[in-house]
Formats: sequence, C-alpha cells, structure tokens
Amino acid sequence: MAHSTAIQLGIILSITLILLGCSSSQVLRSDTQFEVLPSDHFAGTLLARTMPSIRGDDFSGNLLLRDGHQALIERLYLIDAAEKRIDAQYFLWNDDKTGKLLLQRLVKAANRGVQVRVLLDGLSITEHHKQLAYLSDHPNIDIRVYNPIEGSQMLARVVNFAKDFDRLNQRMHNKSFVFDGSVAITGGRNIGDAYFFFDEHYNFYDMDVLSVGPVVRQVSNGFNYYWNSPWSTPVAKLYETDNDVESAEFINALVESDFNYILSFGDAREVANSVFLTKYYRKLYNQLIWAPTYFIYDKPGGFEPLADDKPKEVAVEIAELVMNSREEVLIESAYLVLDDRSIDIFQQLYHSGVKVKVLTNSMASNNLLMNHAGYAMVRENTLAAGAELYELKPSFKSCPKMVVIEANCEHHLIGLHAKTAVFDRKSVYIGSLNFNIRSAFINTETALVIESPEIATQLAETILNNMALSNSWQAILHEGEVAWRVEQENEIVLLMEEPLTTWLERFGADFLTWIPGAEYY
Repeated sequence: MAHSTAIQLGIILSITLILLGCSSSQVLRSDTQFEVLPSDHFAGTLLARTMPSIRGDDFSGNLLLRDGHQALIERLYLIDAAEKRIDAQYFLWNDDKTGKLLLQRLVKAANRGVQVRVLLDGLSITEHHKQLAYLSDHPNIDIRVYNPIEGSQMLARVVNFAKDFDRLNQRMHNKSFVFDGSVAITGGRNIGDAYFFFDEHYNFYDMDVLSVGPVVRQVSNGFNYYWNSPWSTPVAKLYETDNDVESAEFINALVESDFNYILSFGDAREVANSVFLTKYYRKLYNQLIWAPTYFIYDKPGGFEPLADDKPKEVAVEIAELVMNSREEVLIESAYLVLDDRSIDIFQQLYHSGVKVKVLTNSMASNNLLMNHAGYAMVRENTLAAGAELYELKPSFKSCPKMVVIEANCEHHLIGLHAKTAVFDRKSVYIGSLNFNIRSAFINTETALVIESPEIATQLAETILNNMALSNSWQAILHEGEVAWRVEQENEIVLLMEEPLTTWLERFGADFLTWIPGAEYY
C-alpha cells in the first residue's frame, strides 16, 4: 500500500460519493458535562436488579441478536427500562422511521430524568444541523461529534475534506449502546430502517450481541475514552439554535409523532410498566449464555497519515485469533478487501490444513459498488491462497428463518452487513470491523470476543447455512479465471460473469478499480 497523492485523490472521490449518498443523522445536543460514574451507581436500577452479573470476573452473559426486528425491540425496551443513563455510539444514525422512533424514545427517557449521551461520527451528519441543535436543547441530553467535517453545505464539506485529508479520512465506525451500566448491545448494526428490516426496498442481514456482566464495563470504558478524547466535539460548538421556542416545538413534535407503522410489527410499544419489564428481563436473563467475554476498541485519533505497516488494535487482535486457529475459520464480512499480508496468512493456514471459508456480498447484493470494486481487485489472489469464497444472493432462501416478518424476504433486496467470525467452533468475533483495508488501517473499530463453544456452534450453523448454494454463489478459479458455481433448477452450473448483473454494472465496477486508492474504500 503506497501513501500517495493519487491515492488521496481517489479516496477523496470515494468519500465525496459517501457524502452525496449517505443518509443524514439526527441526534441531540447539550453543553452538559456528565462525569464517569462508579459501577455501583446503577446498583438499584431495574436493569441491575433483573440482569445481575453473578458468574465471576471473566464471565459475561450473551445473546445473539440476528433478527433486525428483535434487535430494534430490545433497544426500545432497554431505553424504556433505563432509569439513570443511556450511552450510544454510532457511525450512522439515519433520519428515517426507526431512527426517529429511537430518538423519540430517548427524548422520553430524558424527560423522566435519564441522562442521555450520544456520540456520532461526523461524516454522516450533513444536512440536518438545525434539527440537531433543536433536539440538543434538552437539559438531560448531550451529543458530541467525532472528527467533525466543517461546513453545513456539501461543497464546503468536500473542500474541507480535501484540505485536511489525513485527519478527516479516518472515521469512527464503532457501534454500541449501554443502558444503566448493566446491559450493552454491540455489533455491526447502525441505526436506520435497513438495519432493522424496515426499509421498503433494500435491507441488511446483520448481527448484534446483547451482553450482561463485566464486559458491559469494558464497553462503557470504550465509550468514555472516545467521549473525552480531543477528537469529540460538543454539537454546541458546531451548530447553534435560533431560539428556545423553536427547539421546544421541534422536540414536542417528535415526542408526539406517530410510529404505528413500526409499532404494529411485533411488540415494540412504549413500556412504562415496571412489572412487565421486570418479568421480561428475568425471562431474557435465562436465555443468556455465560462465557469469558472481552471487548476491544481502537484508540481514538484522526491526525495520523495512512500507516502502511501499522494495523490498528482491533485488527491485530482478530488477526491473532485467525492465525491461532488449527482446524477452521468461518468469516462473514460485508466488505472483503484483504491486503497482501492477510492473503499470506490465509495461504499459510491453507498449507497447514486449516479451512478458511468466507461469506461476503456479491455484486448483486452489495449496496456500494465501490466496495465491490475493491473486493474484485483482490478476489483472484484470495482464492489462489486457498480460501473458499461465497457471495450472498440479493434474495436468499434462509431469510425467513432470520426475521420476524417473513413477507419482508419476498419483495426486498437483501445485503450482508454482519461482521463475524468463528474460530475452531470454540470462540467467536462479532463487531464493527470488516475484513478490509479501511477497517484494519484507517477507521476505528470495535470487537466483542466470546469464548463459548455453544455460541460458536450457533453462529457457525448460521454462517454455513448462508453459504449454501441455495443462499449464495461460490466464487472459484476456473482455468485461471474467476467463475461462479450457481444453483439453477436443482443443478449446479458454472457462470463466467457476475451473477444477476448487467454489463453496465460490471463495466462500472471495472472502471472503479482504476481509481487510485479504490482498495481503501
């Protein structure tokens, strides 16, 4: 990887595409400073009573959240149950139905005295700065922006990005929620309709983990590390409100908004009944799987140039788990762009008899053509290293097993957004880090590692099921060229072109591979 002006220009073009196409975030602001609280501060809360840590210093209880609807409901119920503090850290918080619903519930929590802190990456905060300022005037809500890009207009933001490239190219890709210091949700999901299977056209298959126990403190420590870092700026320093009356009107309108469309699916209504919540969490507690669990996060910081030989902390930890595997590595990664060293590791594992199987997006399921272009640049070498590659279909047969509303699988395109791995069916990684160059060297990421054969078996079964040719296409090398094994009418056929794509889409992906720095996207 060469750090050059050409690469910078290529990445600037890529980020410009992100700025033009990303969904806007709506969040909250206040100048209030909240101190780091001792763990026993939350001892008397409902969540601390019903979801206690009782299995020792290393053991935490974990529950996989595969279904998008259930992942949304768990967040809503936990917001309703919180009594003292909620911390949220996200790369994206979209201005759509589910994004607004979660904001509404956070405001209602703040109205009953809960302290709410939200930390968002600055890349996705574009055109809704006035709404940010309005929402932020609540006295119990504080919002900070990580590595903000100055300017409320798109052209100004692109110019500023180009002028301060080394700092602004590095983004906070972290994703976490912590409720009363007792329960955490971490994983791959951002906040938005597509991540909870409510988008009308395109949705993501994703993965989160609900955790209880000592690991929650680790997640909180990571949040506070970023919250107090010099790269996090209070929204009050970026945007100002016109007057308190407009802010109050906007907040009241949000609180009174009708989200019956979402609430009608599943039991996502607002819950103020402590008896119901107590029963709910005692039942949920019995579903937790207890095992040694630890949470890793990269150090915040945005001024370092691209470090060719310095992968970040999370990438180093996951690489060690891969290299220490002795029988099998199963990987799900929405975006797969390996550097030469990672490909060498795969080759070493192959020669040692370790099977490496990877599920990623196909061109037909990928939501970002630039990401697919980067993957296509290294796909042949990845296959030559001995890895098995499977590319998710945009509609796959196992979808109904992973969602509450099966009808959503029939008329929606589906893409992979999960970032997970299983090592020798003994331990798992679930987090925000894709197996790509940007995650390893540029962005900040998080990872939850669980040393549990039971959870490893659950996750392995899901990954292998999604790799079946009824759900994915297998990319292989055939006479020196990439080809695809495809199931058609109960027969396996070989295709020499990307399945379910047009010549124009293939031309576009080929063209993007010529952009300098495409592999960094």
